[in-house]
Amino acid sequence: MTVLIFPLRYLRLHTTLNIDGATASIVLTIFLIGYAFSNIFGGVFTQRYDPKKIVILMVLIWSIATVFVGFTSSVYVILICRLVLGITEGIYWPQQSRFASDWFSDKERTQANSIIQYYGQFLALGLGFMILSRWMLPSVGEMFLLSLV
Repeated sequence: MTVLIFPLRYLRLHTTLNIDGATASIVLTIFLIGYAFSNIFGGVFTQRYDPKKIVILMVLIWSIATVFVGFTSSVYVILICRLVLGITEGIYWPQQSRFASDWFSDKERTQANSIIQYYGQFLALGLGFMILSRWMLPSVGEMFLLSLV
């Protein structure tokens, strides 16, 4: 779904902020840099801290970063927000695996991880679109979709 939505929104972002192709590529890539870096070191948080608190904190931070993307007209703020989004999502995934290992036995863990990681994403995505389409402005919703990519 994001493959169909994103190119249309990218064109609007490209013209609205008057950015060139190289800058747009950096906007897209900086998320992956933050994600890769934090995914490698995110396991430290898994071992040292309560995963519930870390997940709540990461979702709160990435939600704030996503809202800022929707309200800014600065490429630099978008870059920072995309980097923060990548870092927080990279820390989130190891915590999710810790939930499965804490809540399920060794025999059930593989199936639980599959359900959490595969079906949970689609359920959250579907519910998120229904919730957001009811009360958010269309332009803010479009920027929210951009940050999901």
